[in-house]
Amino acid sequence: MNNTVTLAVLVFGLAACAAADTIYLNNGVRFDGVVRERPDGNYLVDAGGRKIIYRAAEVARIEQNNRTGAFDKEAARRRWAERDAELTELTGLTTDQRRRVEALMFELRTPHPGDRQRIRERLAAMQAEVDIVPFLAMRLRELSHRFSPWVLETIVILDPRRSRDYAREYMTHTHAGTRATAIELAGRLGDAESAGAMARGLVDHAAEVRIAAAYALAAVKARNASPALLQLLEDPDMKVINAARSALKLLYQDETEGRSLLTLEEWRGFYDSLTPRPEGTFALEGLEPLIPEHLEFEDE
Repeated sequence: MNNTVTLAVLVFGLAACAAADTIYLNNGVRFDGVVRERPDGNYLVDAGGRKIIYRAAEVARIEQNNRTGAFDKEAARRRWAERDAELTELTGLTTDQRRRVEALMFELRTPHPGDRQRIRERLAAMQAEVDIVPFLAMRLRELSHRFSPWVLETIVILDPRRSRDYAREYMTHTHAGTRATAIELAGRLGDAESAGAMARGLVDHAAEVRIAAAYALAAVKARNASPALLQLLEDPDMKVINAARSALKLLYQDETEGRSLLTLEEWRGFYDSLTPRPEGTFALEGLEPLIPEHLEFEDE
């Protein structure tokens, strides 16, 4: 028998008797239940009527206590009531209001934009009666990465005044779709103070983030991003190139009215002719990505 397990058995007096215990596995998993050592040195755990056998080599330690693994309805009700009261205090919403918000929130996953708009209108009607944004923001941190962009956008629509900080926070999210949405929303909010973070999106490994960053920089009139946008005209992704070209057109629409600037050479020639040049300009090589590529969320 494994020496660690043998020591645990001696210390807690479990050798062949049944007791209420917590069994800790080497992989970090733990179970509460009644533990019996089998003649072969392995362990039989009865966790509330569900029997599981663990090899001695899998067990890190066994802790004696009164946890049988049986489901305690009353304890569960007490925990739920405590959590419910805590959520009411944190969010200002009753149980019924939170349920209504969550039901609508999960409906935002619909692939149909028209349905999503109608759902947001219902949420906006609730927002007119009671402040649901803090609850949505709290739930946002717990949601699936692929679902979070829709909720983040809804928060911005419901309360543009307070949502700037949420957009800023999620620019460094580990899901590319959420980063792109956060950058787009910051641009929509006219958050010029976030232009530096938007610019970092220009060197993101995900094309959708680079595209969102180009448009957002144009939305906040960040002409100092021009050298970086010019470099994006050589991006390997044509959609990124088109976004960079569109951003440059938006930034210089007054100066380029009636002119057709398409190629990198044409845009560089135009930019070199500007007097004066935008101050505090930056290029792609001087920008740090919002997140390292290895931290990107991947579906399993």
